[in-house]
Parts: sequence; structure tokens; C-alpha cells
Amino acid sequence: IFHNGTDGWIGSDTGNLNIQATTADKDVILLSDNGSGSPTAYLTLDGSEARLYANLGIRVPDSKTVDVGGSGDGQFFHNGTNTFITNSTGGFYIDQYVDDGSTYFRSDDGSGGVTNYYVVDGANEINKFYKHIRLPVDSQEISVGAGNDLLMKHDGTNSHIQNGTGDLTIKTTASNEDMIFSVNDGGSQINAIYIDASNNGMVKLQNDLQ
Repeated sequence: IFHNGTDGWIGSDTGNLNIQATTADKDVILLSDNGSGSPTAYLTLDGSEARLYANLGIRVPDSKTVDVGGSGDGQFFHNGTNTFITNSTGGFYIDQYVDDGSTYFRSDDGSGGVTNYYVVDGANEINKFYKHIRLPVDSQEISVGAGNDLLMKHDGTNSHIQNGTGDLTIKTTASNEDMIFSVNDGGSQINAIYIDASNNGMVKLQNDLQ
């Protein structure tokens, strides 16, 4: 232990430097000035809880990782441009344990703020999408059912809705509201087929409406 006229030093020239609290359930506390002239605990080795507390913020330089797991299997880091959370062993889980709590996936709203894009609603047990959903690669399918019974896709040329089990039912439940099949006729959008709910479900073709 020495002072060089400017700073104080604690060092070891041989072997490890051990700092140990031998009293049961007591802590090792690293303190420093808090920016206002008062000493503040920055790091606490809590002997009663057998855990480490970082009492103030932690900053890790670019491309240096925060590792968890015996082999550093989970990592969190920023490479100077982007932020990454990586896993190299087993599954990767995001769990919400609060009763009726939700998990929120948010991003920039295009105006400098953040907004919800996707919410896993634990209270109502549903997934909520607050923005458009796009599959940007052709021929990728949206599938529904335990056996992928209902499929929807665009193959780059045509769009397909395919049902592989039971009936395919298209239903409107609004009272007296029609079902309309609309097509594009040389640049003009026309309603080719009406199913008139207020007239006992009568089917009307385009020529019937002229």
C-alpha cells in the first residue's frame, strides 16, 4: 500500500490480490465520490445474499461483451453501430412472469419516438400486431392449424388461399351487410359478385346490377 504523491495504490507483485470479508453475512463495498463530494457505494459484494450489486450504472466499451453462463454462452454487446443479444447453447427464451403481464416489442415510430409494434398480451392470451405484417420473400406461407391445414401465400405471380381439412367458410357477421367480390377490369375496379344479406343471401352478378 503506498501513495506516489498524486494517487493511492494497493498492489501485489506476486500472486493474487485478495480482499476478503471474514465476518458472516457482511459485505465488501467499493465506494467513490458521487460527483457531489459524498462517498457512494459503486460495487457491493453482498455476503448475506451471495450476490454482486452494481449500485450505479455500468458502461462497457464497444465490442466488449457482457457474458453469462459457464462458457459465456449468452452475450450482450454493442459493436459501435448495432446492439446484439446472442445465444450459443440451448434455446433462447424471453419470459414474462408477472400475472396477466404483457411483453412489448417496440421500435421507432418514424418521428423520433417509440411505439408498440407487437405485444404478447398475457391477460387476454392473444398476440397483438399494431403495425402492418409483411412477408418480404415470395412463396413464404402463413399457415394456420396444428397440421398447417390452412395456407396463404404469394408465389411471385399469383396469390393462393388453400384449405386442406374440412370446409373453407367465409363469413360476415354484421347484420344485413353484403359480401362483395371485387376484381380489376383493365384498370377499373368492379364488384363482380354481390351476396345480398338483406335479400336472403341472393347472389348478384355484375350484369344484374346494370
